[in-house]
Amino acid sequence: MEIPLTPMEFARRARRLYGQREAVVDGDLRLTYAQFLERCDRCRRRCRPLACGRATGVAYIAPTPMPI
Repeated sequence: MEIPLTPMEFARRARRLYGQREAVVDGDLRLTYAQFLERCDRCRRRCRPLACGRATGVAYIAPTPMPI
């Protein structure tokens, strides 16, 4: 069975195969693939009551790092 490697399927596969490996490094913050995807899942669950579905666009605005 072949499954297209969409961004979400890529994330699920990374969690399944590399769950304990480091995925995110941001200063002192370090997250494994499992921890990072758990945060993504929590965010997704919070959006459900707001009627966010597959066809709904969601944006995240993050602070820009200071130039060195």
